Amino acid sequence: MKKVIALGTTWEPDFWEKPQKAPFLKRTYRQLPDWEDLSKNCPLAGLGIYIKQKEKDYKNKPFVYLKIKGMRYNAGTEEPHFFFEPIKKSSTESRTLLDRLLDELGVDIKKKLFLSINPEKLINILRDIGEEPPKEWFDLIGLVGTPNATSISTFSPIASVTPTAIPSSNTHINCYYSTFYC
Repeated sequence: MKKVIALGTTWEPDFWEKPQKAPFLKRTYRQLPDWEDLSKNCPLAGLGIYIKQKEKDYKNKPFVYLKIKGMRYNAGTEEPHFFFEPIKKSSTESRTLLDRLLDELGVDIKKKLFLSINPEKLINILRDIGEEPPKEWFDLIGLVGTPNATSISTFSPIASVTPTAIPSSNTHINCYYSTFYC
């Protein structure tokens, strides 16, 4: 089962609602200890969470279920970039998820801005706040079937997944950033 990438921002009040790149300037990809493994296993399930920083407070905005299509970092500065597309906007304010992540996992996304989360723990939190993640999001984790609030814990991981993505010239990035394929 693949981990879930959680990303936090105050860039725009609808930032997670359109496909784009999330750059984390003045941060290092090394902040994510399992970066290499995660970046090789894209696409991944993600969550785009709105946070509060300085004068911007978007915590009342619903978080968004994401598909992380690729990850790279600037070879000179080690600043990470996540390429994503939205899957579905949640029905729950980001503040509710932020509070639960802090209470249950000791994770403060306002400070870290990006991290990987064990899917079993996260699914329990989502269930507890009344969320029903979309099937596509569960498929990215490696769970079989479409969940509902009462049956999330009954899903079993796919026994084995063999990556079959073949890079094409239009998905290759090779500049002063590290090279990656989606």
